Amino acid sequence: MLGVDIAGAGSRCKEWVSLRHQLYLPFLAATAKIKGRRTFLDEGDGGVAIMPPAVTALYLAQNVIPYVARKANQRLQNPMRLRFMIHRGEVIEDEWGYRGKGLELVFRTLQAEQLKQYHDRVAKSLAIVAVSSHMYREIPENTWDGLIIRNKDTRALTWTRPIMTA
Repeated sequence: MLGVDIAGAGSRCKEWVSLRHQLYLPFLAATAKIKGRRTFLDEGDGGVAIMPPAVTALYLAQNVIPYVARKANQRLQNPMRLRFMIHRGEVIEDEWGYRGKGLELVFRTLQAEQLKQYHDRVAKSLAIVAVSSHMYREIPENTWDGLIIRNKDTRALTWTRPIMTA
């Protein structure tokens, strides 16, 4: 799964439709190259793409996220600050939609105060990415910062770093 959240979206209500359009078009274009079923869950100020398990964290971190962050901010005078989350976990589809612990972890990580504070500390970066401990093993680099996420009843170790979009 790949989640994305627009930081501070509530303060930008007047440009809401435009921001979503600017984010979702490159997001969908970047994930269109992935073979297999993909589902995008819109959460208003972001969303989650559910992808086949064969999609690696390395591919998402090196290819999809920098592309989306760069393209989403083209032509914007006031660029979006984006938070991304990569995770592989339980997602269950039923007649009511999607649920599962994996999906819950993505949403709770993106909304966690610890991740928001990390993003503020690396203010020069328009985008950050968090990777669950499970997915971090797929990334050969070790230049990530460990971050404990606490949100509601979720407590998890994630690995986080700024994404360079230039």
